[in-house]
Amino acid sequence: MHFAPRFLHLGHRMLARNGLLAYNEIVQSGRIPSDGKDTPMKRLLRSLFAVSLFSILLLAMLGCASGDGLTLFLLAAGRGVETVDSLDDIADEDIDDATVDDLSLALSEGVSHLAGEAEPTPAERIAAIWAIRSEIRTTHDEIVLSRAAVRTAFEHLKDDVARFRDSGQTLTEDDRIRVAELREELKTISASLRDSIGRPYKLMKSLRDRYERENLDLIYDTHVQVLGILDARLTSLDRIQAIFAELAAMLVLPEE
Repeated sequence: MHFAPRFLHLGHRMLARNGLLAYNEIVQSGRIPSDGKDTPMKRLLRSLFAVSLFSILLLAMLGCASGDGLTLFLLAAGRGVETVDSLDDIADEDIDDATVDDLSLALSEGVSHLAGEAEPTPAERIAAIWAIRSEIRTTHDEIVLSRAAVRTAFEHLKDDVARFRDSGQTLTEDDRIRVAELREELKTISASLRDSIGRPYKLMKSLRDRYERENLDLIYDTHVQVLGILDARLTSLDRIQAIFAELAAMLVLPEE
């Protein structure tokens, strides 16, 4: 079932010949002087004609090969996995307990929440920062595992597509429509992940040497923002795995 390499070889020979014919027509038209000499410039022009025509044929072949949408899906998935692999990690020093410990100890004495007071006290703010910081660490660890799972699922999916094609099976029209929908969703998710790259690391890094009482609101707000980004990432990674699983289910071969 692997006709593409052979077809490419035949197409290349055909296009090289057609490129030469096109080149000769231009020469005969007088747009390129014909003096009987095979100059480097003429050889370059012949090559350019052949390459251009070959590129057109290659694009046409890809269009035919991706009629069921699987080829285009794998291309989008591959780019998505590259984005997943590029997601930044938060530096260990920026989620270390020591910084908050020091801040907590400095404010631990004589701080209490007065009855009827609307705003949280420094002690309550630090407790909230502690809780969010713990969630950041947990979510960060889950993302690391999920990134590896996405990569593994993608490798398995490529194998599933290869076996499906080799079997001679084809997707139904409904399945093809669904594959296109999943591809577009995957592209949207990948773009969102790409936009988030670098943000958690930079946000947490911006707090270095700023763990002081007057910065409690900034520290809290930054932690909330970072956790929101990480939660969105984890949700996106889970969805990518679900998309891969849905497509893999379409490719299950009937038992003989």
